[in-house]
Amino acid sequence: MLLPSPSGVERCAGYRCSMDRLGREDARILGLESATIAGHTCKVVLAERPPDVADVVAAMRAAVAARAGRVPRVRQRLASTPLRLAPPAWVDDPDFDPARHVVAVPAGGVVSAARLREIVAERFATRLPRDRPLWRIDVVDALEDGGIAYIMLIHHAMADGVAALRMGAAVLWDDEPDPPVPSTAPWVPAAAPGAPALLVAGARARAASTGAAMGRLVRDLRAPSHLRRPSPRVLVRALRRRGADSPLDAPIGGHRRVAFVHASLGDFKRIRAAAGGGSTINDVVLAAVAGALRAWLSHRGIAAPRMTVKVPVSMHHGDEEPSAMGNRDSFFFADLPVAEPDAGRCLAAVTGETTRRKREGDADALYLFFGDLARVSRAVERRVERLAASPHSFSLCVSNVPGPPGPRWILGGGVRKL
Repeated sequence: MLLPSPSGVERCAGYRCSMDRLGREDARILGLESATIAGHTCKVVLAERPPDVADVVAAMRAAVAARAGRVPRVRQRLASTPLRLAPPAWVDDPDFDPARHVVAVPAGGVVSAARLREIVAERFATRLPRDRPLWRIDVVDALEDGGIAYIMLIHHAMADGVAALRMGAAVLWDDEPDPPVPSTAPWVPAAAPGAPALLVAGARARAASTGAAMGRLVRDLRAPSHLRRPSPRVLVRALRRRGADSPLDAPIGGHRRVAFVHASLGDFKRIRAAAGGGSTINDVVLAAVAGALRAWLSHRGIAAPRMTVKVPVSMHHGDEEPSAMGNRDSFFFADLPVAEPDAGRCLAAVTGETTRRKREGDADALYLFFGDLARVSRAVERRVERLAASPHSFSLCVSNVPGPPGPRWILGGGVRKL
């Protein structure tokens, strides 16, 4: 008998297996990849050159080899379930080699800030091979200021923003300049399951999921007062067409361009304090985006339309293991006052909008709604998710993931920007 667990790990009695599968959101993200959409996220870390390190790439490979055990997913790849009876499972990669994941970027000379942006954009447009763990660290060892750039690519099916920072803290940066060397006990990968084992485990996983969904349905019918019903207003906001098309709604190709904007967190905190009225740092970020969009549209002679942003909300909880990976997030939609020229009134409007979304519990309601919908019908869930992800529903996504507090180091070199 297969016993499902909330983490996605299948534990079998009477049959030897233990598989951690892609969650619902992870599998959806994996399926989004196309000729023009790469499914990975990208983190760029600028750091000082490590002291007394001649070969940064070799040192980083050795550090990854020593630390990979902190996050088991670092050494796991995806194995498809035959007949697609269940989402792919994470299995140990017997060919795991840090040299396939930590690579040097051929610089061809000193790398300027403009050239670094081009390199990052090129990495954005690449694909992570599916036959190995879905991450990579590219090392740019020739910055014009003498520093090092570490470009960390992590497939979004493997980790969301919060989980990606956990992985970075586990294998890339340290919270002290000279941390103790981790123990390097030999790693013995578990035997990869064959097609028959994957098929049997997948069938049992599907049966267990169906049985659990039926059990929840029976409990809800017996106690309808406890049935979780998201507010109809929340669903209407998430699924309705927003009227005029966004000026950002245009066909995209496979090439990417990258830009960086630097601002002081202290300035954002001072703006929040001066505004009062319950504004948050996130509200100040959204107001700044609204002002930037207004300037951008004005520069191109486009009248500022009503624009809606999708704001991801982390559903991770504080007592998760540091090695916990996967996607646990929801979202809410917020209308941006792009046409408002006064910065104070713009921030007040944003604060009012996000306060209403939080008060009505949009993120929690949508998280439960899509989770329950997936258990009832995957086909219906996919159709509804396409509506919520349509450019007619929102113009752009604005995500704010807090970085690590305090200074950080990579191989002993201080982190400048993360």
